[in-house]
Amino acid sequence: MCCGLKLQKPLAAVKSLTSTAVAVLLEAAKTGQVIDGQLLQKRLTICGTCPQLDRERVVCNSCQCFLKVKAALTAAKCPEGKW
Repeated sequence: MCCGLKLQKPLAAVKSLTSTAVAVLLEAAKTGQVIDGQLLQKRLTICGTCPQLDRERVVCNSCQCFLKVKAALTAAKCPEGKW
């Protein structure tokens, strides 16, 4: 069950979400909306110490975003105010 929906094919759903995340990052990179690697690493390090991090899914429990995607976007903000 995910988001109140029973998933018939959970692996297919994960693959779909992964490809969507990659597409978002690629489009953001085309328009200069992706941060540099050094700042990304800093953000991810901060997230790694946060109690809201779901380490298994690499998702923020505060906003339910995939951290590796959200942290890479220039306009993104941490819902906990940490970056």
